[in-house]
Amino acid sequence: MKRINIILLLLIFMVGSVHAQQRIRKLKEANDHYKSEQYQEAIELYELLMSTNAGRGVMGVDAKINMADCYRKTEQVSKADTLYKSILSFQEERPDILLGYGEALLATGKYDEARSYFLQYSEKRPDDPKGAQMVKRCDDIQKIFPLYDNVGLVFERLASDSMSDELAPAYYSTGIVFASDRVEKSNVAASWGEKERSFLDLYYSEMTPDGHLTTPMPFSRKLNAATRHDGPATFSRDGQHCYYSQSVKESPDAQKYALQIFASHIEEGDWNSPQVLEFVTVGHLFSHPCLSANGKELYFMSDIQGGYGGTDIWVSTYQNGKWAAPKNLGPDVNTDQNEGFPFIHPSGTLFFASKGHSGYGGFDLFRARPVGNGIDWTRAENLGEPFNSSFNDTYMLFSDDETSGFMVSSRGGGDNLYSFVVVGAEPKALPSGVVARGGHINFIDTSDVKIDDEALVDSLLNAGFTVVKNDPIPKNGNADKEPKDVTEDPNTNPNGKDPNVVNSDPTNPNEKDPIADKDPNIDKNWDKVNDPNDPRHKAGWDKDNNTTDKVGNDSNLPMLTTDPAKSPKLQVELVVMDDNSSQALKNAKVILRNLYNNTEETFTADQNGKVKFTLKADQKYLVRGEYEGYHASSLPITTTQAYEDQIVSGKLPLIKK
Repeated sequence: MKRINIILLLLIFMVGSVHAQQRIRKLKEANDHYKSEQYQEAIELYELLMSTNAGRGVMGVDAKINMADCYRKTEQVSKADTLYKSILSFQEERPDILLGYGEALLATGKYDEARSYFLQYSEKRPDDPKGAQMVKRCDDIQKIFPLYDNVGLVFERLASDSMSDELAPAYYSTGIVFASDRVEKSNVAASWGEKERSFLDLYYSEMTPDGHLTTPMPFSRKLNAATRHDGPATFSRDGQHCYYSQSVKESPDAQKYALQIFASHIEEGDWNSPQVLEFVTVGHLFSHPCLSANGKELYFMSDIQGGYGGTDIWVSTYQNGKWAAPKNLGPDVNTDQNEGFPFIHPSGTLFFASKGHSGYGGFDLFRARPVGNGIDWTRAENLGEPFNSSFNDTYMLFSDDETSGFMVSSRGGGDNLYSFVVVGAEPKALPSGVVARGGHINFIDTSDVKIDDEALVDSLLNAGFTVVKNDPIPKNGNADKEPKDVTEDPNTNPNGKDPNVVNSDPTNPNEKDPIADKDPNIDKNWDKVNDPNDPRHKAGWDKDNNTTDKVGNDSNLPMLTTDPAKSPKLQVELVVMDDNSSQALKNAKVILRNLYNNTEETFTADQNGKVKFTLKADQKYLVRGEYEGYHASSLPITTTQAYEDQIVSGKLPLIKK
């Protein structure tokens, strides 16, 4: 019995030892992630250890400081605050706790408390200038005055996603293009800076007449890809040239991505294959491009050698048919901390974000003006409130007339879009020689908007558009399905053949019969069709759903009509209503835009908020609803899979301002 007890004790000891070694390995792995600035990965392992008593036993003060620092650097400031408080008793041995806690307080706007901890740190570490610098930063906050007296700032609810980040808006056509890591399509989760998110993609959001943003749609499929970061982007004034960030693996086996700047241009009616710019070098970061109004200067963020520390803002000029070696914008713009997100206004004023200049905490927005010698800039000026806050405020997009625009801020819990109006500002004229802004709305990618077999319209889910299919319009005494008209008109579809068009090649015997696919009873009813114009009669269908035409070619395809009079009659009935109360909004305005030819029709809702319109087959549309006192809302509609006459009813909810 004594021998059995000894063996059991040894087994228990061995198992405990193995578990202890596993915890130590996890701790080492977490610390390695922290040193590599992979903060989210480190947090996951630290939290795993902190979830058990045994795990907490291996988490010493150093590991908890690392964990708190990870929280602070990923903007989880409330968690950072709590953890720093729990280890303040170790400040004598580890004064850096005071510095980190002060920075966490600064990020929440508690400037006086933060200042006191920075002072304590300076007293304990007088040889480190960081404490005095942070004290000065707190003092400088009291000296920041708004550069714009009266600004109305509005959170753009329809364009922002609470579960994702929106970055760096750029004007394009009649809206903006921005980058976002929202989960769409098949974009794969990957490490993006400090967060575990999906890959960045480019999105387009239409701008309403009152300056707000509608529900976004994915931008061009030529520029977005499922397994890389795409964006932010910038465009030439005429909409013909795009420069954007794209991620490239540092090596084939590497898990880390490096952002590089690529260029794409309109060629034969669409964006051509993107090419990396000449000055991009391997192993460095190139992002946040912004093109000047004349198209000859490209501003961007990079960590290449020759800067002042962290990331700096650089500019490259277009010379002799190529982009020249970049030049640093100098110490009046750049600091030893991080600068980025440049926007160069047509007036020449540069707006950018910085962590190094005196500000409220995190990134703040600044402006600098060219001195006139082509090299130097005026000293960066903090824009002040409400543009800046204790959170990260990272992008400033100013309208041509300098009366309104958009910005990005994390003050709501994530990087989201905000619109603003400078109240009472006098519109300013563009400098001479600056062309009007243009763009090609037909390049917006609506191919991910699905149409199921039983409904004509299916909107993006977050647009709140509900579809109810009514009975088909009777034709010739029955409701047999009419084939779609595949006649191609280069004036109405500049992109050529629609990839969603079924049966675009009647010579291909391998394509499936769309009518057979849609009607499970076709085998039983093929010989009972009364309509002599039905394609199954015209083509001589047999009982196996095959056709034999006059020249003897067997095919599984129907003979599609090319007569526009026989195209499907596609009618839409919308009810414009209040998003909250579902109350109908009578006399609301509904604008129907054809995305292929950029034409518009305007309709007015009746007393019940209803509006009716007819759509053409093989088209893509954008429907926008407007009503005084409400934010405009839009949704995409595609008719590229419409085979039959249909009436579709739906709801178009608008959100009250």
